[in-house]
This record gives sequence, structure tokens and C-alpha cells, in this order.
Amino acid sequence: MPLWDGRFEIRTNELLTALSESISYDHKLYAQDILGSMVHAEMLGRQGIIPQEDAEKIIEELDRIKGEIEANRFEFREELEDIHMNIEAELI
Repeated sequence: MPLWDGRFEIRTNELLTALSESISYDHKLYAQDILGSMVHAEMLGRQGIIPQEDAEKIIEELDRIKGEIEANRFEFREELEDIHMNIEAELI
């Protein structure tokens, strides 16, 4: 489901969804996406924006997700569009 799907009454056309997906090739960017998210969580914890314990939990979960991807146990979902949304959905 695209990010904007919940904002409109009419669902996105399936052809448009298939055309706009990028997970089929950007899944290769998982390590970079996860590293960026880990560093961001660390910064949020250090700055006191989120509790340090929460930052550590986020980093641990991101590391777990990375391991699942590397072990080919992670199921990428085309409807989530891209690598970031797939990782975020698993993290949440």
C-alpha cells in the first residue's frame, strides 16, 4: 500500500502500483538503508529526543532485520514500494 493510500477514498490502480514499485531492484540497498537508520536512532538517543534505551532497541531490531535479509529469510512486500518502507514495516 503506497504511503498516500490512506489519504484518498479511491484505491491506487494496481497497474500504477506495479509500475511505481522499486523493491525489485532497490532491495540491494538494504545495508545502506539500515546503517542510515541505525545512525539516526543513535543520534536521536544521544540528543535526548528519544530515550537511550529506545534507541538501543531500535538499533538491535535493525541489526536483526539485516541478519534476516542476509540469510534470505526476509520477505519483501511489493505493496510497500521500496526498501525503506519494507524495513520500517518490519521494525514497527
